[in-house]
Amino acid sequence: MVCTQSDAVNVFITLSARSLNEQLYIVARSITEEDEPKLLRAGANRAITPASLGGRRLAGMILRPAVLEFLDVLVHSDELEMWLEEIPVNQHGELVGQTLGQARLRDRIGVTILAIRRTAGQIIPNPASDTLLMAGDILIALGTRESLLMLGGIGSQKLAPLAGPMGSENDAGTLLSS
Repeated sequence: MVCTQSDAVNVFITLSARSLNEQLYIVARSITEEDEPKLLRAGANRAITPASLGGRRLAGMILRPAVLEFLDVLVHSDELEMWLEEIPVNQHGELVGQTLGQARLRDRIGVTILAIRRTAGQIIPNPASDTLLMAGDILIALGTRESLLMLGGIGSQKLAPLAGPMGSENDAGTLLSS
């Protein structure tokens, strides 16, 4: 994450970081919208302008308040038992070559797939049951912590243990990407 008080410094840090590690995922803050393309050209994977995000969020609260309230509760609540998670599909996992319908993830483990991000970056929102799962796909999934850990086990052939608080080494994102 690159987040200083100067877009010029953010561009320099992004260029330096990218030259040191081409695999690094870089998110950079831009103070002005005009500098977002510069950060992307410098090597940032994402460039974010907080003022623009805030404006979109305000508009969303007016246009779709129930949706945004639900997402806030889903993402930020410690009481809600549902989680949103990114689950990678491992090339040796059980899911590779199956359609969503064949995988029956909602019936088997109680997980809903909201979207799939293909390796080329294409996002398939609300994928149909005939959508083929491929190695390298990232499943955007909704479910309980336990069901998401089970999905990670199916996707990578490694069933992760359920223990420890979220954010620890037993966090689904950590376990499933190792």
